[in-house]
Amino acid sequence: MTPIDTFQGCHIILINMVTKNKNILYPKLSYIIYGLLYKTHNQLNRFRNEKQYADAFEKLLKQNKIKYLREQSLSPDKFLLIQKGS
Repeated sequence: MTPIDTFQGCHIILINMVTKNKNILYPKLSYIIYGLLYKTHNQLNRFRNEKQYADAFEKLLKQNKIKYLREQSLSPDKFLLIQKGS
């Protein structure tokens, strides 16, 4: 199963949205992650707890061989702060 299969007909709209936005650093990766998130939601539906969603999403990341770090602490010095309008 590919990430495209997870969209069930909506992938054209999403890929256009992701690839046309010049602020997205990794449009193809973003597209795949969107697909995996949709697939996770479709499999579990509503009213599940956060850990169940995270576990299911992690399983999909592993199946698609996407490297990740789960639930890492981020400090403010890890972010590039950009002021609006500059």
